Amino acid sequence: DLIAEAATDYWRLHARSGTPFADLGPLQAISMIHRDGVLSLMPCAEGMVMATLSERMALDMGAWFQRVGRLGRLIRQG
Repeated sequence: DLIAEAATDYWRLHARSGTPFADLGPLQAISMIHRDGVLSLMPCAEGMVMATLSERMALDMGAWFQRVGRLGRLIRQG
């Protein structure tokens, strides 16, 4: 999917330019708000990023963080 690929590229770009953001701590998530939707990114395992496309204002970010965190733990457990 083109959106997922572009989102992953955006995450990698941010990771490569991390030095200007080092004082903010490690990156936990990125949300890109567009007119017709929101693309949210969060790491869920080593080298793996969860990309979620949602309607504007429809994503419960707290629940999303918890679910992606649970998914990451399951992936790491194998």
